[in-house]
Order: sequence, then C-alpha cells, then structure tokens
Amino acid sequence: MTIVRFILRTVAYHARDHLLVLLGIAVAAMVITGSLVIGDSVRGSLRDTALARIGQADVAVVGNGRFLKDTLATAVAAKLGEQAIVAPVLNLRGLAANGDRRANAIAVCGVDERFWRLAPLSRSMGLAENTLALNATLAHQLGAVVGDSVLLRVEKPGFLPRDAPLSSTADTTVAMRMNVGAILNDQSFGRFSLAAAQVPTPTAFIDLASLQKRTGMASIANLLLIGGADAPAVDAAIAATWTPADALIDVRTVGERTEVRAERIFLDEPLSAALTSQDGAAGVMTYFVNELRFGERATPYSLVASADWKKFPGEGAPIPTALDTDGIAINQWLADDLKATVGDQIAVKYFVIGPSGGLREDTAKLTVRAIVPLAGAASDRELMPRFPGIADEEDCKNWHPGVPIDLGRIRPVDEEYWKQYRGTPKAFLSLAAGQKLFANRFGSLTAVRMQQSIESVTAHLRQTLKPADLGLLTVPLRTQALAASAKAMDFSGLFIGLGFFLVVAALTLAGMLVALGLERRRAEIGLLLAVGFTPRRVARLLWLECVVIAVGGSLLGAVFGVLYAELVLSALTGGWSAAVGSTPVALHLQWPTLIIGVVASALVASIVLRWRLRRLHREAVPQLLRGRASAEIVPPKRRWPAFVALVCGLGAVVIAFLPLDPSAAVGAFFGAGALGL
Repeated sequence: MTIVRFILRTVAYHARDHLLVLLGIAVAAMVITGSLVIGDSVRGSLRDTALARIGQADVAVVGNGRFLKDTLATAVAAKLGEQAIVAPVLNLRGLAANGDRRANAIAVCGVDERFWRLAPLSRSMGLAENTLALNATLAHQLGAVVGDSVLLRVEKPGFLPRDAPLSSTADTTVAMRMNVGAILNDQSFGRFSLAAAQVPTPTAFIDLASLQKRTGMASIANLLLIGGADAPAVDAAIAATWTPADALIDVRTVGERTEVRAERIFLDEPLSAALTSQDGAAGVMTYFVNELRFGERATPYSLVASADWKKFPGEGAPIPTALDTDGIAINQWLADDLKATVGDQIAVKYFVIGPSGGLREDTAKLTVRAIVPLAGAASDRELMPRFPGIADEEDCKNWHPGVPIDLGRIRPVDEEYWKQYRGTPKAFLSLAAGQKLFANRFGSLTAVRMQQSIESVTAHLRQTLKPADLGLLTVPLRTQALAASAKAMDFSGLFIGLGFFLVVAALTLAGMLVALGLERRRAEIGLLLAVGFTPRRVARLLWLECVVIAVGGSLLGAVFGVLYAELVLSALTGGWSAAVGSTPVALHLQWPTLIIGVVASALVASIVLRWRLRRLHREAVPQLLRGRASAEIVPPKRRWPAFVALVCGLGAVVIAFLPLDPSAAVGAFFGAGALGL
C-alpha cells in the first residue's frame, strides 16, 4: 500500500472525527477567501466606475478655464493617424427643469458623433438640433422619460473669466427647451465626467453645433477627448499642429504693425514674454477707468491707454515718450471737458481686484505732462481691447461691463464722443505706469505691436510657446482614472481584520478537535510505533492526514467565501453604501485570488494542526497501546507564555498611544487589539 493510499483510507475511516475539523477550517477559509474576494470586488467596481467615466478615451486636452478652436481636433486626429479618435466637447454648467421638478448644478455637454465613438460601447447617437440626451442620474432627478420636453438654462460663457476685471455680467445664461431623445446608462457614456467622483454628475448631452450656436461660441470647445493615443503622442501632435488661432490668439495687421491680442483680453505672461522679446515689440495696456477728475469737474467711464510709445510708428507722436510713472497725457477733448492744462493734477479712479477677490476702487493722482490732439497714435481706436459688454455696443447707455457703473452719470457729450471716436483713449500713460496701476493676475498687457510680419510672429509663437503655456493641458485620463481607483481603502485587509478573531477561534477549535481525535487513536498510534514506525514518521503520516483535511476544508471554505462576499457586497450597495461612496459594487471573481485564499487557508491550518502533533513522540509505546495517557508525563513548567503575554500587553499600550496618520490608524487599531487579547 502506498503512502498516499494509506493516508486517504485513514481519512475516510475517521471521516466522522474529521468532519468538525474540516468545518472549522472551512470557516477560517471562508473569512480569508471571502475577504480577498471582497477586496477584489471593491477594487474592480471602482475601476469599472472610473473607466465608465472616460469610456474609451485615453487622454484629454483641457482648457483649464479657457477655450480653443474645435478645428484643432481635426488637425490633431490627422497627425495621430486613423487609429485615433479626437472629439471636441463644449462642457458648460447649467440647470434643468421638467414641470415642477428641477435639477441644479448639472453639466451640459455639446458633443458630436466623435464623442459617441469613445463611449464604453461605441454607438451612433445623431442628436437633432432640438433634442438632447439625459444620463440616468439627471433623468431620475427630473422624472423625465423619452419624449418629455425639458427646459435647460445653460451658462453663456465668456472668454474673459467671470472674476476678471471688466468681465461682462449681462446675458450670463441662455434658455432652451428641448425634447428628451434618449436616456443613457453607464455603458452609453451616461457617467461621462473628468472629475474623479464616485457619484455620477447629472449631465445633459446636446449636439455640439447647436450648443455653440445658442451660446454664441461658434467653432469653440473647451475640451478634447482623445482615444487610441497616449499623452506623449498627443503632446507631439498638438505641438506639430497648433496655431495661435487655436488658442484664440488673434495675430492681425493694425496700420503699419502686426498686433497680437487675445480673446481673454489680458495676455498670459508666457505669451507676453515671448512677444516682447522680439526686437521693436511694444507692449500695450489699455484699461477702463471709472473717472478722470480735475477739481470739481469729472469725466466718467473712459479708456486710458499705456504703451511703450517710443516703439510705435513715429515714436507714438503726438504722445510724448517721457511721461515717467507719475505723468499723464490727455487728449484735447478731455482737456476741454475738465478745463485742465499742463501741470495740473488729475485723479484717476479705477477698479482693481482686492486681496479677497472682490473689486476695490483705487485712485491715482497723475500730473498732466501734455495735451495732445486727436491725431496719430492718440486717435488709434484699436488700442481698446474687445471689452465684453462695451466694445460691441452702439450706445453708452447699453454698456454692461463686469464692474459696477452708474449709467446715469453718462452725459450727452460722452455719448457723442463714443459715437464719433468709439474706444479711442482719452488719456495716455507710460507702459510702466499703466502696468503699475492696472496689471492683475490675468496679465499685464492687453496687446503687443511689432514690426515683424504675421507669418513671422506666428512662427515665433509656435516655436517659443508650448500649448501648456496658454492653458491647454494634456491629461492622461486613463492613467489617472486607474491610479485613483487603485488608491481605495484596502477592503481585503479590513475584512480579514474584522474576521481575524473568528479565524483564530475556528483554527483553535480545529486544533483542539485534532488533539481530541489523537487521544481516541492512541492505540492505533502505539501499534504503528510497535511495528517499527519511528515517532517522526508516524508524526509525518498524521500531519499529511491533517494536510488533506486542511485542503478539503479550504476548498469548501472558498465556496462559502464567495457566498460570504456576495452577502457583504449586497450590504455595501445597501445600508453600508457610504463606505464606498455610493459606488455600485459587483462581485468580481478572479482565479488567482481564489487560489491564494485556498493555499493561504490550507497553509495556516496545516501549521496549526502540525503544532498540535508536537508532543506525540513523548508518549511510551506500552501506554499508547493501553489507550491511556502515561502518568509519568508531567508537563514541564515554562515561563515563556507569561513573558510573551507581558510583551504583547506592552506592545498594545505602545501602539495605542503612537501618533499615527489616518492611513495607519486602522492597522494600529487591529494590531493593538490583537496584542491586547
């Protein structure tokens, strides 16, 4: 008879004695394997949720509060190749209403067919002009179904940030009534969001061209979603194809010079630095001031221009170049209105951004150094940027800039000046003075004028600047999403810790039952020793018998562990949902995890059972054959248990009072508790 057959027949013969041992090991294996499956399921569900947010997109190019031309998507796609999909998105904020139900703080996404090709399950949506799609979250909030008519109120964005000086406050939203054409689940891209949130953002999807038209943002997007390419490839493609126009930078001809200005009004510092580094470049800073006052006379709401006048054609004549930082030149119209002459001191009142982010009115007192005619550089109405709420208005009474103004102060003479000269500045400063007074965190220049051609300036900008310098950031979406999902709490360790004492109790009980079984088999063991088996070999046979039981119990425990995991996951999607941030958690079974759980359980159980066999060789054979314990065997006195208990108690106290960060607190809690017990 072979050893294997002998062991198997012995296990079968003593099956009744081994049943409780097997069940005890199965309980321990259930906790260990089930905890590992729970950890896999939570991680897998978080990973599925993260990937549902981004679909098949790998990279995003975000405007970071800025906008870009949607034609950049076509150019980048052509550079990346046929395997890549580049979808422009106009992502805005808004609210929605359906009857008496309303949803605030929703996302409104203008998308086209390229976007739907990046969905987790690619599809063709074909949204009509007056049709929208709602994700399941928003549809639930509104109680909407396909065919309902929903009222949307969408943010009407401006190129100048809302908190910037002179940002328009008029027409900040646009209302539109649209029919619900589809309700999207996660697989249809209903969970789309760049934010790593576990709760889906209420989102409405509209045809891109329709949203651009309704918000006055023709050919504009603020996000590119890219699938089929990694971040370095996207960076290289953008660097090879972008133009200043893609970043809404206008390079144009003004008189004898090339002028660069931005839709954001204020030029970013990297852009300003790249432009002013060119020979002959003249920076310009034009600002809208609240008042120009001399004595009792005041002129309300005027444009004041500052520039490096010496670099203008004709050295900026008739504007003097030596104004210093305390001087001002005024045109003849303003001099007549204020009755001011050279040498008088004029007070300039203007808004700046205060320390807390709000507007604060400051006053600067400047000395009149010259009175200039409305000619030459002093008559250049192109010095005024396209201030929103001002530049496009035909009547001063219709102004609505982003700063408080009293339209009642505007006089007929002010209206006449606007109709005749438009945004021609009434006063002029040196560039240093203008930047000292009007520079803000959005920029210190509103334009730069240069001698070089448009082509030369464009080539210089493409060579000098990176898209990131203009706020166009490349984000590795997939890498970040997977990394975020991997940082979740270790639920495997948590549930093993929670079930640790159950594991210890089950294994202890199994060990005690094995010891009890050995007492009942003393005669059998004595017979094996009497016929020539050595104590070591007998112990090995009994241990192999225990290994068979441990493996069987671990396999049974793995089955129970899956059921235990399913029960816990049901609780995590119900009453315990706050533990996973309301993320739907589904069972994820992975063979490596099950194998690890079975092997770990069997190994631990085998070690525990082997420990229970350690005193077998100390019994005398005659006593074993009689089936009763030897009276001569007296357990030796040992001091090490007391020493171990003391060390464990001290360790529990030390850990309990250690200053630990939150990530280590859970482990310290279980560690201190285990040592204390």
